[in-house]
Amino acid sequence: MKGFIVLAGLFGFFGIALAASTPTIRWEQPRCIDEGATTKNISAAFFDNRLHVVHRGLSSDKIYHHYYTNRWHGQARIANQSSADTPSLAVLKDELWMFHTSGGKGKDTRVWMSKFNGTFWEDDRALPKEIQTDIQPAAFGDPMGGYVALLFKGKGSPQLYWGAVKFPSASDDRLFETATKLPDQKSDYSPTLVRWGVTWHHVHQGNSGHLWYSSSQSGMNHIWYPNLMIPGIKGTEPWLVVIQGKMHLFFLSQESGSAPTRLGYLMYEDKGMWSEVKYFDFNKKVNDIVIAVNPADNKVHMVFVEKGTWKIYHTKQFGN
Repeated sequence: MKGFIVLAGLFGFFGIALAASTPTIRWEQPRCIDEGATTKNISAAFFDNRLHVVHRGLSSDKIYHHYYTNRWHGQARIANQSSADTPSLAVLKDELWMFHTSGGKGKDTRVWMSKFNGTFWEDDRALPKEIQTDIQPAAFGDPMGGYVALLFKGKGSPQLYWGAVKFPSASDDRLFETATKLPDQKSDYSPTLVRWGVTWHHVHQGNSGHLWYSSSQSGMNHIWYPNLMIPGIKGTEPWLVVIQGKMHLFFLSQESGSAPTRLGYLMYEDKGMWSEVKYFDFNKKVNDIVIAVNPADNKVHMVFVEKGTWKIYHTKQFGN
């Protein structure tokens, strides 16, 4: 491996405390998934025993799809679908759901969605007007509730909103919870969202580069708790994921004057406690990351975009 792990304990002066040790993740050598595929941002999720990646074209709003089994299959355009920003993926039951902004549909800022059954993408359709945004929404499927939760910034506003969508039938587009504001929680950047146990958790980037964390009570009639700054950490592209029953946060370490070259990650301990941060050196300038866990073997996969070349790379956890 060209990369190496650096251990660093970071302690802040307020916000959430940092606690015990973060397990080290060793990574295989990253490989370019397709020399012809270029983009600035990506989304990825495991579905049907495959790792799926979707992204916009580098200089167009067309949406492309790749998937990985033991090798990467070449990109294919998703017919008749486009997006003004990076699409998001979520898995619910036996379908892969994709959410994206309007693309070439004029000034329409509604969120559009499509589902993939393992063979075909269905035509996209607009969600109800309560869900509007101008950047990538965060999406996560809740199999217990039978819905996909969305977290997104408002149209032309940094205010964060929460909503949930469920489709009882092909002809019934029903938003069964009206999009609601998260009090005093704002961001100009795409947030990350995950359900861990019976509660929802999210992290978003503040304007100063600090990362902020919040959680909610269980159930749909929840209340989001006030967000707290994760101390000592500045980063971009935060990504929450559950690994072997523990919630982890990955992010691109924000270093002044240059594009990020290091991945930072830490683990949520409980009761507001986070473990110390560990780092992985990409030896590349990185623009975006996505983390996904293979449910078949619990191994962690990472997909990232190299800044400048805009090529997409993939690596996975080495060993156990």
